[in-house]
Amino acid sequence: MAKSLVGKFEERVDLGDKPPTIEESLCLVLSELTVRGGLPSEMPRSVVEAAAWWVWMQEIPTQSDSPRRVSISGGSGQRWECPYHRRLEHTLRKFMGMRHEERHTILVAREEKIFWRGDEIHFFRRLIEETTRARKIGPSQYREEAISKMKKFHIGGSIDNDEEAIAEREAIQQENHL
Repeated sequence: MAKSLVGKFEERVDLGDKPPTIEESLCLVLSELTVRGGLPSEMPRSVVEAAAWWVWMQEIPTQSDSPRRVSISGGSGQRWECPYHRRLEHTLRKFMGMRHEERHTILVAREEKIFWRGDEIHFFRRLIEETTRARKIGPSQYREEAISKMKKFHIGGSIDNDEEAIAEREAIQQENHL
């Protein structure tokens, strides 16, 4: 089992009234990671402050992210299932292993309220571009353009041998592979 506070809480049978806090989970991960090296320069210097900062860097959890009790296989008790904790632990580990330029991309995006959910950085940069574009032209126009592009790629539409559409598809595919 991967080392994490969530994992440690899952192992115990006495759940208590509350699941572990996200900060507790992140402090354990940060403590473990800082033993191998320090915190990245972008993060606050203390583990507790770094955990709070990482929570701030993330989207607000949805209802489906809420901790819940689940049965342990074999029926020997219950454990906490904490999807938001796990996602933040995962993204934190990934963030700490990135190069400075990649971390900087995530920080700049967060300032624009574009949240990183652990995507590969090349995909995330494309997401930033598209989000910025959608905000600039508005949701309706963006949706219309997206539908038009999907039709050119035959997503949800009939096959069309329009030479212009084929040339545009090939140009976009070539651009995406650069």
